[in-house]
Amino acid sequence: MGTGPDLATTKALCASSRRLRVIASGGIRDVDDLKSIERAGAAGAVIGRALYDGGVSLREAKAALGRES
Repeated sequence: MGTGPDLATTKALCASSRRLRVIASGGIRDVDDLKSIERAGAAGAVIGRALYDGGVSLREAKAALGRES
């Protein structure tokens, strides 16, 4: 909860699951974590707590990841 995503496991899952879309969840604090998850190869992330706590807004997350629509 807010301690940062497990990027090593996310990368491993993405690398071994080429046919599956990996959705990261847990530990996401801010937009930098979302960018790291994207670089790890995940198709998406669950950011509920970060939204609730104000660590990230939906608008800034979409803008940072180039998905403003």
